[in-house]
Amino acid sequence: TIGSAADSVATLQISGGIAVGEPLTISGIGWRDFNDNVGAIRSLSGTNSVSGVVTLASNAEIQVDAGTFTLTSGVSATNRDLTAQVIGASATLSSAAIATGSGALLMSPADKSLGTLELTGTNTFTGNTTITAGTLSLTNAASLGLKQRRCCVLLVCRSDVLWHCLRYRNADEEHVEY
Repeated sequence: TIGSAADSVATLQISGGIAVGEPLTISGIGWRDFNDNVGAIRSLSGTNSVSGVVTLASNAEIQVDAGTFTLTSGVSATNRDLTAQVIGASATLSSAAIATGSGALLMSPADKSLGTLELTGTNTFTGNTTITAGTLSLTNAASLGLKQRRCCVLLVCRSDVLWHCLRYRNADEEHVEY
């Protein structure tokens, strides 16, 4: 368990090709580095991964400074928000299924998230998805829980894009962007 209800400023910091094989329970924003939080899990560099489910005990943050960090078994919680900070422009946070109930998925703040948040699993969270910076990569229609919907509106907080509608490819339809 990283962080607790009483103390949510702990951080698991990994770098250089670390593969964590157990499930983890995290909470909070992690410790502060130069007056800024660094996440309950912080991947500094290299290709790192957690193969066990990451469970959110409370709202929590994961930060990737550089390289690739993969959550092989995804994220689980009951109505908790997950904030992803993907710092470097070439950094990637990749996650299998995100099942956080009505919790939101946030990629912010704009001055820190320049990399890519890649959703690879069938996500079941029903909260908002807010991307204020960086890139959101979807590998299939179910990545945003769109299994039964044909179209989704994404608000992008950039001055040059107001809205975007996506229709995903499956067995009976082609991929179309509006």
